Amino acid sequence: EGNSLPDSNVLVNNPSLMFVTLHDNALGGSIPTSFGNLQSLIHVDLSSNRLTGPLPTEMGELTNMEFLFLASNPNLQEGPIPEWIQNMTNMEELSLKATARTGLIPSWIGTSMSKLLLLDLDMNTLSGAIPPSLGELSKLRFLLLNRNMLEGDIPTGLANLANLQLLLLDDNNLEGDTEGIFCNGTEFSLDKLEEFYSDCGPGDSSSPSPQVNCPCCTLCCDEADTTCNDDELLANYEPMWERGFGRAEWSFSNETEFDF
Repeated sequence: EGNSLPDSNVLVNNPSLMFVTLHDNALGGSIPTSFGNLQSLIHVDLSSNRLTGPLPTEMGELTNMEFLFLASNPNLQEGPIPEWIQNMTNMEELSLKATARTGLIPSWIGTSMSKLLLLDLDMNTLSGAIPPSLGELSKLRFLLLNRNMLEGDIPTGLANLANLQLLLLDDNNLEGDTEGIFCNGTEFSLDKLEEFYSDCGPGDSSSPSPQVNCPCCTLCCDEADTTCNDDELLANYEPMWERGFGRAEWSFSNETEFDF
Protein backbone atom coordinates (compact mmCIF):
# COMPACT_ATOMS: atom_id res chain seq x y z
CA GLU A 1 0.00 0.00 0.00
CA GLY A 2 3.02 2.30 0.02
CA ASN A 3 4.00 4.74 2.73
CA SER A 4 1.46 6.55 4.88
CA LEU A 5 1.02 10.20 5.67
CA PRO A 6 2.68 11.08 8.99
CA ASP A 7 0.40 11.61 11.97
CA SER A 8 3.16 13.08 14.07
CA ASN A 9 4.94 16.30 14.97
CA VAL A 10 5.26 17.05 11.27
CA LEU A 11 1.55 17.86 11.24
CA VAL A 12 1.31 19.23 14.77
CA ASN A 13 4.21 21.61 15.20
CA ASN A 14 4.10 23.43 11.87
CA PRO A 15 1.53 26.20 12.41
CA SER A 16 3.03 28.27 9.57
CA LEU A 17 2.87 25.53 6.93
CA MET A 18 0.85 26.76 3.94
CA PHE A 19 1.45 24.18 1.17
CA VAL A 20 1.24 20.38 1.25
CA THR A 21 1.76 18.89 -2.22
CA LEU A 22 2.11 15.09 -2.12
CA HIS A 23 0.23 14.00 -5.23
CA ASP A 24 1.15 10.85 -7.18
CA ASN A 25 3.27 9.23 -4.47
CA ALA A 26 1.53 5.86 -3.89
CA LEU A 27 0.70 6.99 -0.35
CA GLY A 28 -1.63 4.65 1.54
CA GLY A 29 -3.50 4.70 4.83
CA SER A 30 -5.88 7.32 6.16
CA ILE A 31 -5.64 11.10 6.04
CA PRO A 32 -4.43 12.04 9.55
CA THR A 33 -6.85 13.95 11.76
CA SER A 34 -3.88 16.13 12.75
CA PHE A 35 -4.23 17.95 9.43
CA GLY A 36 -6.74 20.06 11.31
CA ASN A 37 -3.87 21.53 13.36
CA LEU A 38 -2.33 23.24 10.34
CA GLN A 39 -4.40 26.39 10.53
CA SER A 40 -2.31 28.28 7.95
CA LEU A 41 -2.79 25.75 5.16
CA ILE A 42 -4.12 27.18 1.91
CA HIS A 43 -3.04 24.42 -0.51
CA VAL A 44 -3.41 20.64 -0.09
CA ASP A 45 -2.86 18.21 -2.96
CA LEU A 46 -3.11 14.52 -2.04
CA SER A 47 -4.44 13.40 -5.41
CA SER A 48 -3.47 10.21 -7.25
CA ASN A 49 -2.48 8.18 -4.21
CA ARG A 50 -3.86 5.05 -2.50
CA LEU A 51 -5.53 6.68 0.47
CA THR A 52 -8.22 4.86 2.45
CA GLY A 53 -10.54 5.66 5.34
CA PRO A 54 -12.86 8.64 5.85
CA LEU A 55 -12.32 12.29 5.02
CA PRO A 56 -11.59 13.58 8.54
CA THR A 57 -13.94 16.22 9.92
CA GLU A 58 -10.93 17.96 11.49
CA MET A 59 -10.03 19.28 8.05
CA GLY A 60 -13.02 21.59 8.41
CA GLU A 61 -10.83 23.68 10.74
CA LEU A 62 -8.74 24.74 7.73
CA THR A 63 -10.84 27.78 6.93
CA ASN A 64 -8.07 29.50 4.92
CA MET A 65 -8.03 26.73 2.33
CA GLU A 66 -7.96 27.87 -1.30
CA PHE A 67 -6.94 24.67 -3.08
CA LEU A 68 -8.02 21.14 -2.06
CA PHE A 69 -7.27 18.24 -4.39
CA LEU A 70 -8.10 14.75 -3.08
CA ALA A 71 -8.82 13.37 -6.55
CA SER A 72 -8.12 9.84 -7.78
CA ASN A 73 -8.18 8.12 -4.43
CA PRO A 74 -10.99 5.64 -5.22
CA ASN A 75 -10.40 3.53 -2.09
CA LEU A 76 -11.40 6.28 0.31
CA GLN A 77 -14.36 5.39 2.51
CA GLU A 78 -17.60 5.87 0.60
CA GLY A 79 -19.64 8.84 1.71
CA PRO A 80 -21.25 12.16 0.81
CA ILE A 81 -19.47 15.39 0.02
CA PRO A 82 -18.42 16.47 3.54
CA GLU A 83 -20.41 19.27 5.16
CA TRP A 84 -17.22 20.74 6.61
CA ILE A 85 -16.06 21.85 3.16
CA GLN A 86 -18.55 24.71 3.32
CA ASN A 87 -16.38 26.26 6.07
CA MET A 88 -13.72 26.84 3.40
CA THR A 89 -15.26 29.97 1.94
CA ASN A 90 -11.96 31.07 0.33
CA MET A 91 -11.83 27.92 -1.79
CA GLU A 92 -10.89 28.48 -5.43
CA GLU A 93 -10.22 24.93 -6.62
CA LEU A 94 -11.93 21.79 -5.29
CA SER A 95 -11.35 18.36 -6.82
CA LEU A 96 -13.09 15.31 -5.37
CA LYS A 97 -12.84 13.32 -8.60
CA ALA A 98 -12.92 9.54 -8.03
CA THR A 99 -13.11 9.72 -4.22
CA ALA A 100 -16.17 7.45 -3.69
CA ARG A 101 -18.56 10.37 -3.08
CA THR A 102 -22.24 9.45 -2.88
CA GLY A 103 -25.56 11.22 -2.38
CA LEU A 104 -26.58 14.65 -3.58
CA ILE A 105 -24.49 17.61 -4.68
CA PRO A 106 -25.15 20.00 -1.78
CA SER A 107 -26.72 23.34 -2.63
CA TRP A 108 -24.29 25.14 -0.28
CA ILE A 109 -21.52 24.72 -2.85
CA GLY A 110 -23.24 27.42 -4.87
CA THR A 111 -24.07 29.70 -1.94
CA SER A 112 -21.02 29.35 0.36
CA MET A 113 -18.15 28.99 -2.10
CA SER A 114 -18.47 32.06 -4.31
CA LYS A 115 -14.73 32.16 -5.15
CA LEU A 116 -14.67 28.77 -6.89
CA LEU A 117 -12.84 28.64 -10.21
CA LEU A 118 -12.78 24.86 -10.53
CA LEU A 119 -15.22 22.23 -9.26
CA ASP A 120 -14.41 18.63 -10.19
CA LEU A 121 -16.79 15.92 -8.94
CA ASP A 122 -16.22 13.52 -11.83
CA MET A 123 -16.25 9.71 -11.49
CA ASN A 124 -18.29 9.27 -8.33
CA THR A 125 -21.83 7.97 -7.75
CA LEU A 126 -23.49 11.30 -7.00
CA SER A 127 -27.22 11.24 -7.61
CA GLY A 128 -30.21 13.55 -7.79
CA ALA A 129 -30.44 16.84 -9.64
CA ILE A 130 -27.77 19.44 -10.32
CA PRO A 131 -28.55 22.13 -7.72
CA PRO A 132 -29.64 25.41 -9.36
CA SER A 133 -27.45 27.27 -6.86
CA LEU A 134 -24.37 26.30 -8.91
CA GLY A 135 -25.50 29.05 -11.27
CA GLU A 136 -24.43 31.55 -8.59
CA LEU A 137 -20.74 30.64 -8.99
CA SER A 138 -19.99 33.64 -11.18
CA LYS A 139 -16.21 33.06 -11.22
CA LEU A 140 -16.40 29.36 -12.13
CA ARG A 141 -14.27 28.37 -15.13
CA PHE A 142 -14.21 24.56 -14.97
CA LEU A 143 -17.19 22.36 -14.01
CA LEU A 144 -16.76 18.57 -14.20
CA LEU A 145 -19.84 16.61 -13.14
CA ASN A 146 -19.46 13.73 -15.60
CA ARG A 147 -19.51 9.99 -14.82
CA ASN A 148 -22.04 10.15 -12.00
CA MET A 149 -25.72 9.23 -11.62
CA LEU A 150 -27.18 12.73 -11.86
CA GLU A 151 -30.70 13.07 -13.24
CA GLY A 152 -33.34 15.62 -14.13
CA ASP A 153 -33.13 18.69 -16.32
CA ILE A 154 -30.04 20.86 -16.66
CA PRO A 155 -30.78 23.99 -14.57
CA THR A 156 -31.40 27.06 -16.69
CA GLY A 157 -29.53 29.16 -14.10
CA LEU A 158 -26.23 27.68 -15.28
CA ALA A 159 -26.54 30.16 -18.15
CA ASN A 160 -25.23 32.71 -15.62
CA LEU A 161 -21.78 31.07 -15.57
CA ALA A 162 -20.28 33.67 -17.89
CA ASN A 163 -16.66 32.66 -17.20
CA LEU A 164 -17.14 28.95 -17.88
CA GLN A 165 -14.53 27.43 -20.21
CA LEU A 166 -14.95 23.67 -19.66
CA LEU A 167 -18.24 21.87 -18.91
CA LEU A 168 -18.51 18.08 -18.64
CA LEU A 169 -21.97 16.60 -18.01
CA ASP A 170 -21.65 13.31 -19.91
CA ASP A 171 -22.29 9.80 -18.56
CA ASN A 172 -25.21 10.79 -16.35
CA ASN A 173 -28.99 10.48 -16.62
CA LEU A 174 -29.59 14.16 -17.32
CA GLU A 175 -32.26 15.25 -19.76
CA GLY A 176 -33.49 18.35 -21.51
CA ASP A 177 -32.40 21.03 -23.90
CA THR A 178 -29.25 23.15 -23.72
CA GLU A 179 -30.60 25.71 -26.17
CA GLY A 180 -30.80 29.08 -24.43
CA ILE A 181 -28.58 27.84 -21.57
CA PHE A 182 -25.27 27.05 -23.25
CA CYS A 183 -26.20 26.90 -26.92
CA ASN A 184 -27.34 29.37 -29.51
CA GLY A 185 -27.85 26.92 -32.33
CA THR A 186 -24.50 25.29 -33.04
CA GLU A 187 -22.64 28.17 -31.35
CA PHE A 188 -21.94 28.61 -27.66
CA SER A 189 -24.09 31.22 -25.94
CA LEU A 190 -21.37 31.64 -23.29
CA ASP A 191 -18.51 33.65 -24.79
CA LYS A 192 -15.68 31.85 -22.97
CA LEU A 193 -16.93 28.27 -23.25
CA GLU A 194 -14.47 26.10 -25.22
CA GLU A 195 -15.33 22.47 -24.39
CA PHE A 196 -18.78 21.05 -23.59
CA TYR A 197 -19.57 17.31 -23.34
CA SER A 198 -23.00 15.82 -22.69
CA ASP A 199 -25.13 12.73 -23.43
CA CYS A 200 -26.35 14.09 -26.74
CA GLY A 201 -25.39 11.11 -28.85
CA PRO A 202 -27.96 8.79 -30.48
CA GLY A 203 -29.78 6.49 -28.08
CA ASP A 204 -30.22 2.73 -28.31
CA SER A 205 -33.09 0.74 -29.83
CA SER A 206 -35.21 1.07 -26.69
CA SER A 207 -34.73 4.84 -26.51
CA PRO A 208 -33.51 6.16 -29.87
CA SER A 209 -33.59 9.84 -28.97
CA PRO A 210 -30.59 11.46 -27.25
CA GLN A 211 -30.95 12.19 -23.55
CA VAL A 212 -29.83 15.79 -24.04
CA ASN A 213 -30.40 18.06 -27.01
CA CYS A 214 -27.10 19.86 -27.47
CA PRO A 215 -26.37 21.24 -30.95
CA CYS A 216 -23.28 23.11 -29.70
CA CYS A 217 -21.58 20.29 -27.77
CA THR A 218 -17.98 19.56 -28.76
CA LEU A 219 -18.50 15.87 -27.83
CA CYS A 220 -21.75 13.90 -27.75
CA CYS A 221 -21.70 10.64 -25.82
CA ASP A 222 -24.26 7.85 -25.70
CA GLU A 223 -24.90 4.92 -23.38
CA ALA A 224 -23.67 2.32 -25.85
CA ASP A 225 -20.18 3.81 -26.02
CA THR A 226 -18.49 3.13 -22.70
CA THR A 227 -15.22 4.64 -23.90
CA CYS A 228 -16.64 8.05 -24.73
CA ASN A 229 -14.66 10.62 -22.75
CA ASP A 230 -12.78 8.09 -20.62
CA ASP A 231 -9.80 10.41 -20.12
CA GLU A 232 -9.01 11.15 -16.51
CA LEU A 233 -8.93 14.93 -17.10
CA LEU A 234 -7.29 15.64 -13.77
CA ALA A 235 -6.27 19.27 -13.40
CA ASN A 236 -2.58 19.61 -12.61
CA TYR A 237 -0.95 22.19 -10.41
CA GLU A 238 2.60 22.05 -9.13
CA PRO A 239 3.28 25.29 -7.24
CA MET A 240 6.79 26.68 -7.69
CA TRP A 241 8.41 29.35 -5.57
CA GLU A 242 9.68 31.13 -8.71
CA ARG A 243 6.05 31.93 -9.55
CA GLY A 244 5.17 32.90 -6.01
CA PHE A 245 3.40 29.53 -5.73
CA GLY A 246 0.77 30.85 -8.14
CA ARG A 247 -0.82 29.04 -11.08
CA ALA A 248 0.75 29.71 -14.46
CA GLU A 249 -1.79 27.80 -16.55
CA TRP A 250 -4.62 25.32 -16.41
CA SER A 251 -3.36 21.98 -17.68
CA PHE A 252 -5.38 18.77 -17.60
CA SER A 253 -3.95 15.27 -17.73
CA ASN A 254 -4.96 14.66 -21.35
CA GLU A 255 -2.92 17.73 -22.38
CA THR A 256 -6.00 19.95 -22.61
CA GLU A 257 -4.76 23.40 -21.66
CA PHE A 258 -6.40 26.73 -20.94
CA ASP A 259 -4.83 30.12 -20.40
CA PHE A 260 -4.92 31.43 -16.86
